[in-house]
Amino acid sequence: MVRFGSVIVCLVAVKSAASFAPSLRHAAHSSAIQMTIATEAKAPIKVGVIGSESAAKTYGVPKFTSDAMEVITDPEVDAVWICSPSQFHADQIKACAANGKHVFCEKPIATDLAETVEAINACNEAGVKLMIGLQRRFDPNFLRVKTAIQNKEVGDTIIIKTCSRDPSPPPYEYVKGGGGIFNDMAVHDLDMTRFLAGTDPIEILAVGSCHIDKSIEDLPGSEAFDTASCIVRYPGGVNAMVDVCRQSSYGYDQRAEVLGTAGMIATDNVYPNTAKIYKQDYTGNADMPFDFFLSRYFEAYVTETEAFCKSLVEDSPVPCTGTDGLVALVMSLAADKSAAEGRWVKFSEIIEQVYCTNPTECSLLASSDAFPEGFRPTSNFQDLGKIITPDVDQKKKSGGGSFMDKFKEPTPISKILGIRKKLTAKTYGVPKFTSDAMEVITDPEVDAVWICSPSQFHADQIKACAANGKHVFCEKPIATDLAETVEAINACNEAGVKLMIGLQRRFDPNFLRVKTAIQNKEVGDTIIIKTCSRDPSPPPYEYVKGGGGIFNDMAVHDLDMTRFLAGTDPIEILAVGSCHIDKSIEDLPGSEAFDTASCIVRYPGGVNAMVDVCRQSSYGYDQRAEVLGTAGMIATDNVYPNTAKIYKQDYTGNADMPFDFFLSRYFEAYVTETEAFCKSLVEDSPVPCTGTDGLVALVMSLAADKSAAEGRWVKFSEIIEQVYCTNPTECSLLASSDAFPEGFRPTSNFQDLGKIITPDVDQKKKSGGGSFMDKFKELVGI
Repeated sequence: MVRFGSVIVCLVAVKSAASFAPSLRHAAHSSAIQMTIATEAKAPIKVGVIGSESAAKTYGVPKFTSDAMEVITDPEVDAVWICSPSQFHADQIKACAANGKHVFCEKPIATDLAETVEAINACNEAGVKLMIGLQRRFDPNFLRVKTAIQNKEVGDTIIIKTCSRDPSPPPYEYVKGGGGIFNDMAVHDLDMTRFLAGTDPIEILAVGSCHIDKSIEDLPGSEAFDTASCIVRYPGGVNAMVDVCRQSSYGYDQRAEVLGTAGMIATDNVYPNTAKIYKQDYTGNADMPFDFFLSRYFEAYVTETEAFCKSLVEDSPVPCTGTDGLVALVMSLAADKSAAEGRWVKFSEIIEQVYCTNPTECSLLASSDAFPEGFRPTSNFQDLGKIITPDVDQKKKSGGGSFMDKFKEPTPISKILGIRKKLTAKTYGVPKFTSDAMEVITDPEVDAVWICSPSQFHADQIKACAANGKHVFCEKPIATDLAETVEAINACNEAGVKLMIGLQRRFDPNFLRVKTAIQNKEVGDTIIIKTCSRDPSPPPYEYVKGGGGIFNDMAVHDLDMTRFLAGTDPIEILAVGSCHIDKSIEDLPGSEAFDTASCIVRYPGGVNAMVDVCRQSSYGYDQRAEVLGTAGMIATDNVYPNTAKIYKQDYTGNADMPFDFFLSRYFEAYVTETEAFCKSLVEDSPVPCTGTDGLVALVMSLAADKSAAEGRWVKFSEIIEQVYCTNPTECSLLASSDAFPEGFRPTSNFQDLGKIITPDVDQKKKSGGGSFMDKFKELVGI
């Protein structure tokens, strides 16, 4: 027992083969209570392998017992901390309620939804307080993010991102029967997204895979996953993205990030000191982040403990209620269902199963069961009053007074200027200029053409270049129409000219460093890829209207980057979008109405990529990538114009914002990209970004569009199988309702593109006429 003012509390824990985490949490709470002001230790409890007497001695507790019920029925005890393994929680909560004890219980209340409701109602009916241990809500780092949201420091919330990665996987015995990765690990992140969003979620999409511990692969459901990713939809178009992994070789990785309409706030990991080391092969923190939850969250455990004790002394509401624990469980169960069924799952699908004959007798209806006569299912979280009775702070029991009666002790994108052709030529030292594209394309002195016109002109200009024997560099996209894209690629391939697509991020030294790390296995085998793109300010309405939508004109770069980093072709995609910044676009069709979007892309081997984009970022051009591998993580930061930092009373950080436009941010990449194309012409070598790369990027963006419109996973094969060509440069798209023409074999995957794309000039050299290298040698007299 521990005395807080006049309040006597006790800790309960049970030691078993699978209870190493509960035992550690028991230790954390014991230490936390010791540090709580005005506490007096009296009796923590351990049962089984670890000697209770030893634990009592460690924490200076004069009284101990091996019988949980001896504590729960002790008339001196007013409140109980339950830190036992999950399977004991519900029964111990009910026993505490029956004996008038206030309860602090580590999550989960139970792994079964009906039992969870019964336990909550048992406390509510008995008029005792129930607080659930979700300690991250008390961490000063996450609390600072919450405060920023509440105070609108970053404007209105658009995207929430969290990640949790453990230093090493838990024992097999812990995973087996533990309820799966969403229930025993991701539940903290799911709850944190709700805590930060400040509202209840609507639905979830989750995926999982096994990369670290192959011994768990045969376990049921999400117990077989050591890696998982989720997107959670909240009201107002807010999306939360979560990724978790049971191993992080670089320490305990626990971060959160919130993008708002007026900025972004993000937490970093917590280190044991601020020392940095500078060596020839490494510059950075001298030590790794705290390597386990006890050290990382010790301050949070203390604050959480103080909060519960304060609620008892002051008879005030607990900050993490039984309902918070219930919603967290519903979120994890829905994630499990989503991963199993490969679809969005509404949280109402989970909670509507609960059927109570009275507050403490509940069961779960199978989906095939008919609802009992007169039963009104709980359709959303706002409707929980149908199954959860008011708690002690919503209604005070008549008679006996309140707990307070017993214990009254106080306690920003710039527009590109339309420069006249003559001035442009003069600016860049070009002796000849024209306003007629065809004059350039048909000029016999021109060997290669850069196409930087609006997207709708690309395909026709590429075909014209091919017809006139000109090599082509074309900014993405080749076309916004898939059939036109195939025709343009084949036109170049048939004419024997090179076609390179402008995907300049592939040439950025920061993203290239990530690619090199993956290729050299510096972080082991890839598990999760994450990218984000956020513009300083939204583009003009005229740009968005008819631009093909956010996936095609913006996210396509990120989608391509995930493929570039993965080093393989993707399988399927799930995408969502919403409008937060520019309400004038809300009535545009499809994804043109979105200024914010999130995606999960599935790759072979269980690798998942997570992408988020937004058309406004008040703190500058935000372009980052992160790759978690089996042996570590590599991440890029934004690029700043200088390394200066400023130190003021109200701000410490970079003196200036990141580069504020793509021309400044990617200038070096544009130069490298240009050199690469010129080199391919001079050396007659393959171009580094082919027409096929452009085609796959378009397919990915079209599939994202389809996914967002239909609210489901879309396989990329669904997009490419529509292409039907009567000859290489005459293609069309078959409607989904069309019957395949006789003899037509649809393109079923990216490896099958040879059915619609002819070999390019570097796969087969055209007979006669020589190569560009032959012409170049003749030109320079070699």
